[in-house]
Amino acid sequence: GIEVIDGEIQNFSNVDFLIKNNCIQDEEFLNSIKSVLNENGCVISKEFERVDEVTNEDFQLISRVLLDDGNYLYMMKMKTPEKPPQISIEITLNVEEWLEPLKQAISEHDSILIYAHNTSESPSGIIGLFNCLRFEVLSKKQLTCFLIDDETAPKFDINHPFYKTQLTRNLKMNVFKHG
Repeated sequence: GIEVIDGEIQNFSNVDFLIKNNCIQDEEFLNSIKSVLNENGCVISKEFERVDEVTNEDFQLISRVLLDDGNYLYMMKMKTPEKPPQISIEITLNVEEWLEPLKQAISEHDSILIYAHNTSESPSGIIGLFNCLRFEVLSKKQLTCFLIDDETAPKFDINHPFYKTQLTRNLKMNVFKHG
């Protein structure tokens, strides 16, 4: 269901993904694609040197992966206005703790954040719950999910700088695992 097209930027609109080598520091390219990407569109770039930040103020770095060949694969997207969730609910193994508050949040709020701290002894199932809610219940609402699967991570707090920074990326699913 994906159409791959190779062509000139100006011939496109409403694009989900743009893939290009060495474009993170290419201001001219980044400025030219602002009107081409859709609201959630991403740019994927293979870079031959490590880049620690995007210099173009309209884009933000989402992820960086070191490839086997020593190069880096980056994903970035345009910055969007920060919309903090109206309510956050911790998902635990004890469904009775969070089911009613979640139902109430769904009926009263447009922006909901769910989060879970996984451990090897207690996997939360939050990804399955997130997918069910997103596709079956909350199609018109903003749902954000944090899965914290790393014992070194700070306890979730929407005001903690670690999580606050991640929230500014405006991603639906956020997973912190193995650093």
